[in-house]
Amino acid sequence: MKANNSKDVKRRSISPKITAALALAFCISLQGGTIMPTQASEREANGWTYANLEDAGLTLTYPSSWKKTMIGGQPNEPDNILKLSGTLSGGNGWGELALSNPKSELSPPLMLKIMEETYWSKLPEFKGSPEKSVQVAGAKAALEKEISFRQAGAIFSQRYLLFQMGPNVYTLTLTCPTSDYQAASSIWNTAVRSISANTGRNSSVSSSKAASTATKSTAPVGEHSWHSADGGISLSYPANLKEVVVEGEGHLFKAASEQPGRVIAVEVFRGESGPNASLADLSAQLEEKYFLTQKNYQKVGEESCSVGSGGGGPAIVRESTFEANGVKIHHLSAYILSDKYLYAVCLSTAGPNSNEAHQIWSRISSSLSVKH
Repeated sequence: MKANNSKDVKRRSISPKITAALALAFCISLQGGTIMPTQASEREANGWTYANLEDAGLTLTYPSSWKKTMIGGQPNEPDNILKLSGTLSGGNGWGELALSNPKSELSPPLMLKIMEETYWSKLPEFKGSPEKSVQVAGAKAALEKEISFRQAGAIFSQRYLLFQMGPNVYTLTLTCPTSDYQAASSIWNTAVRSISANTGRNSSVSSSKAASTATKSTAPVGEHSWHSADGGISLSYPANLKEVVVEGEGHLFKAASEQPGRVIAVEVFRGESGPNASLADLSAQLEEKYFLTQKNYQKVGEESCSVGSGGGGPAIVRESTFEANGVKIHHLSAYILSDKYLYAVCLSTAGPNSNEAHQIWSRISSSLSVKH
C-alpha cells in the first residue's frame, strides 16, 4: 500500500535530517569499518514479521506490510543494520523504523547526552522528554527517549531506544509525523518488546511472543528461508547470499553474492494471473516485462514440469542468457501460479559453471512451496 502524495512529499523532505540523526556518525562513530548486509531468518504471523537478524545477533518484530528500504551498512549510513517504512493504521499515516549499531564504546546515557547537546537541541522547535530505563531481554542497559521537532513545515516525532548487548550498543528509532504518533504506538511497543539477543544462526526467533505464533523454519542447514508477505510462496536459498533492497511492487525479493567475475543472485518477481490466461501466456508477459529488456537476452531452452516440495506444482522453466555490466549472465527461471498471482523464481549466475549453477537451481526449485 502506498501513502498518499502529501505523505510522500513529507517523507522525501525529511529524509536528510532523519538520516543524519539515525546514523549518529557525526559524533559517536569512533571506530572504522562497515556493517555488511544483515542476514535475516524471518517468519510471518498475524500481520507481523518476526526476524532473526543473524549477523547482528538480534531479533526484531515489525509489520509485514512494511518495506525494507536499507539493508546493512551503506556509504552514507555505515551503522545501519535494517531500515523499514510503511503506512500506519487506516493507510493515511506513515512511519520509518531503523535499527543501527553505532561503532562506539560510549554508554547509552552518554550517547543520549551527546546527541541532545550536539544535534537535537539545534533542531527547529525541538522538544525532548526525559529518558527512562526500560527492560530489554539480554541487555545490560536500555534507555528510551522521545523527541519532536519541526522540519519541512511539519512536526515530527522520534522515539529512541538505546540498548547495550554485551560490548555493543544499538539504537532502534521510530520516526513519524506527530499527527500519526498514536497510530504508530503499537508498532513501537511491539518492536521494543521483541528485541532480544540471539547469537545462533538459522534458529527460531527467541522472543516468547514470536515463538508462540511464528512458523518454524524448514530450511536445511546451510540455507536460509524466505516467504512472500502475502503468504503465496516460500523458498530456501544458499546461506552465503545476502538479501538486498528491491524496488517496485512486482520485485519481491533478491539475495545475492556479487564479486568481480562471479555473481550468484536469487530473485522473486510477481505478476497478476488472469481467469482465462494460460500459464504459458502469463509467463511470457512476465518474461517480457522483466527479462526481455536485458541486453542480448536469448532464450536457451524451456520445459513444462513440476517444481517445488511435496510433489510440487505445474511450472514453466526457462533457461536464458543476457549481459549485465559487461558480464554474461546465465539465467534460470521457474514460472508458477499461486492463488491469484504468477511468480517467477530466478537464479542468475556468472562464474559458476553450468553444472554448479544447475545444482544451486535444483536446491532452490525443490524447496519452493506455493499456496493454491
